[in-house]
Amino acid sequence: SSDVCSSDLELTILTGLIRVVVSGRGQQIGDFSSRWGTSILIGALLAVVLLAIGHAILKPSLERALSLGPKMGQGDQAAMQEMARIQNRFKMTGFVQIGLGLVIVGMMILARLS
Repeated sequence: SSDVCSSDLELTILTGLIRVVVSGRGQQIGDFSSRWGTSILIGALLAVVLLAIGHAILKPSLERALSLGPKMGQGDQAAMQEMARIQNRFKMTGFVQIGLGLVIVGMMILARLS
């Protein structure tokens, strides 16, 4: 369910924050002269954006899609058209999430090499 994915991302963000604190380099976050701090900050902000996308777009769309199932089963054309729009929203959101995920991984690599 979307709650499980959301919880996984929330746990990932939390453990990332803990790791920054434990590393002793937390004071470098926001210090734009530090490549490590800048990359960690950008990655963390994008992770929060990813979480917000899940809560604001995917969760309501999933709930709506589930509610359309019985109507579609009865041959409701309007429900089928709405489902097609929801599927397109999932597809576009998925592309955005993949792009953000790749940037986040890039920021992690940059931080590791710093």
